Amino acid sequence: SLRLALRERSMFLEQLRGFLRAGVHGPLAIMLPLVGSIEELEQGLEAIEEAREQLASAGMAHAEDLAIGIMVETPAAAMIADVLAQRVDFISIGTNDLIQYTLAIDRENEAVAYLYQPLHPAILRLIKTVAEAGLRNKVPVSLCGEMAADPRYTWVLIGLGITELSMHPSAIPVIKNIIRSSTSTEMIALAQRALLSQSGREAEELVFTAMHARFPEHLLHGGGQGTGGESTTQ
Repeated sequence: SLRLALRERSMFLEQLRGFLRAGVHGPLAIMLPLVGSIEELEQGLEAIEEAREQLASAGMAHAEDLAIGIMVETPAAAMIADVLAQRVDFISIGTNDLIQYTLAIDRENEAVAYLYQPLHPAILRLIKTVAEAGLRNKVPVSLCGEMAADPRYTWVLIGLGITELSMHPSAIPVIKNIIRSSTSTEMIALAQRALLSQSGREAEELVFTAMHARFPEHLLHGGGQGTGGESTTQ
């Protein structure tokens, strides 16, 4: 997390210097994880600038141009996404942590694992909030985590305004086929209906029924295919 990096500043600066030096050989983007406030973001940006100044003082080649982004993984960050978006070049929503922190659960704890609901109204509203903040500030918003790789959620995510999904390469063909076989109108319509649901279970019944009816060849077993770093775009 960014707060740990800021606490272990010398280690953080060492990592940043490494990124900046490697950036000489190709495009560089640095994403700050688990940002919780504008103060944390500003401190992270200051650390990047400090690392740049250290390299310049040492006469070492480093990247001059780079993109800086953040991971939105907490409800706090999602709710102030409009402010955060004004200071970064891109945003990625980390759904695994966002769901856990928002719903106050631990997926590894069997006593509360049943409460893990990606389509809970609170989760859908937070995703929409971040997507709209990015659109208003002309900052691209991507989404990663198990939701991105699960074909049952594709329509809802894109309908909420997400245009880039990050996932394991093995999941890309199915998700890409679903997107290419769909229209923006029907995806937005399903997302809007899901947003009106009063519970995660109600939204699941609505969304899963619609997706199974439309893509039975992909949803016969009803599950996602893991997470990863590759991406597919709308």
